[in-house]
Amino acid sequence: MLTATTRCETPNAGKYLQQLCKHFAHKVEVAYGDGHGQCRFSCGTATMNAGLERT
Repeated sequence: MLTATTRCETPNAGKYLQQLCKHFAHKVEVAYGDGHGQCRFSCGTATMNAGLERT
């Protein structure tokens, strides 16, 4: 399974996550709320978290 991870710092992470999910919702299945989002593309699923640190 192919996996990619990235991290971007911004003071408006929640707002941008919601905006990105709404953008993709026009073409693919999307679920989002409370700082989490998922976009289900034909090539795989993008899982996004706003304001969460991963160790």
